[in-house]
Formats: sequence, C-alpha cells, structure tokens
Amino acid sequence: MLNKIVDQLNWRMAVKSFDNSKKLSDDQVDMLVETARLAPTSYGLQPIKLYVVSDEETKQKLFEAGYNQTQFSTASHVFVLAVRSELNKSDIDEQIKRSAKQQNVSEESLEGYKQALEQNILSMPKEMAFNWAAKQAYILLGMMISTATQADFDSSPMEGFSKEKFDQILGCDQEGYKSVVVLAAGYRDEEHSYGKKPKVRKTKEEFVKAI
Repeated sequence: MLNKIVDQLNWRMAVKSFDNSKKLSDDQVDMLVETARLAPTSYGLQPIKLYVVSDEETKQKLFEAGYNQTQFSTASHVFVLAVRSELNKSDIDEQIKRSAKQQNVSEESLEGYKQALEQNILSMPKEMAFNWAAKQAYILLGMMISTATQADFDSSPMEGFSKEKFDQILGCDQEGYKSVVVLAAGYRDEEHSYGKKPKVRKTKEEFVKAI
C-alpha cells in the first residue's frame, strides 16, 4: 500500500493543460465534493462554500479572469473554494442547530461549544477571521489533491486569478463569500505534459529532522 501511494505521488503533477475531450464522471466529481465536505476544519465550523464549475461558457469567463491560464478553460471541472467574507453570530447559531440535529442532542447541551465559538471566532478582527477561514480552505484543497491522485486523475491547485472577478462571475460576493483558491481537475494533455520529467524535491535528509 505504501509503495502504491508513493508511486501515485510521484505520478502526480501540477497540470498546466488538460485534455478537454476527457471529462470526469459524476462519481469522480462527487468523490471530490465529498472529500471537501468531510475534510476537517477548526471547530468543525466549515466556513467554506465549494463552487463546482463544468459549464464551458463559465469556464471561459474564469479563464479570462484567471490571466488566460489554460487550466481554467481545459479542465473538466473547476472547483473554487470560497470562504465567508465575515463570520458572524448567525454562522455560529447555524452550526449549533446543525450539530444538535445531526447528533440528536439538545442545543442546550452544546452551550460550551457555542461559547467557545463565540469567544474565539467572534473576538477576532475581521481580517484575522478571514485569514483563519482561508487556512481551512487549504486543508480541503490538500485532501482533494490527494483524492484525485489516488483515484488516477489529475488536478492542479491555483491561486493566480482575480478573486474579485471570480466572485462576480460565480456570485460568491452575493452569498457572503470570497474565493480563495482553485483546484482544476480532469486528465492531463499528454502532448503538453511535464509528467515525464523527474520530480524535483528536497531529499529526505534535507527535508526531515527527526527528534
């Protein structure tokens, strides 16, 4: 199992161009969605919304707002991770209601959890709270990359895009979210692939200090 995982990680690459004729199946898309949905976040708050884009016209708009990077237009699907632009008490109240319902307990029994959320989240300055939420999105991103790799299809994490334009195109801003990072997914274009080149990484001796 370990060798297979390492082999897959060596096979993985940040794809620069996808084969747009090859599409992810509904099951593969759902696999990435469920990976993101079930990923851990601090306090389990999930201050994140996942926008899944497969419409060609919308992908073209993202391509233009993404500085003409071909991943946006050629990927089978573009997964945009957006986070709450401003966390407030209603976010915490919704989390308490959700937790009580799904765990079949009373909201009153979650009072300690609620107080911890209010004290630690609502006390943050707005910019700090947004940066905290954005870090949670990167946990999801990492797990989605791993899932795609283990499922034998390609992905490319991307930060280089106009977040303001993405928010307008996808309507994130109208829903109280701001885009943070993107995962383009599909199948690499073998004719324009860097996958045959050796992966450049620090050696284990350079990278690890065992204590």
